[in-house]
Amino acid sequence: MAKFKIIGITESKGNYEGKDYHNLVLNLTIADDHTIGKKVDTAKIKWKNLDEVFDLDMPDDVTPETYYNLQSFSGFVGCTCHIYYDKYRTVTQVIVDEQPADKTKDNKSA
Repeated sequence: MAKFKIIGITESKGNYEGKDYHNLVLNLTIADDHTIGKKVDTAKIKWKNLDEVFDLDMPDDVTPETYYNLQSFSGFVGCTCHIYYDKYRTVTQVIVDEQPADKTKDNKSA
């Protein structure tokens, strides 16, 4: 399994062909023996799945849409992680090797 470094995080929200979407996009680098310089990739996670994908401790009486904001994940920038996908390349789990100082505990909406 490849090890990624999170170099940035983007919130992507809108409507495409009549369907609303709200995603967290991890901007990543990965070591690759066949690349000179840095190889880059992204991993898209549906906002509604953030709690289970990152195995966070969200209270039961709230939803990811109301509990998290983009700033909630700023501590992950610079961390290394492993990303697991299902057969449709949907992110199912992100394991962060180095935990940020504040693992999204204090995440008041901006």
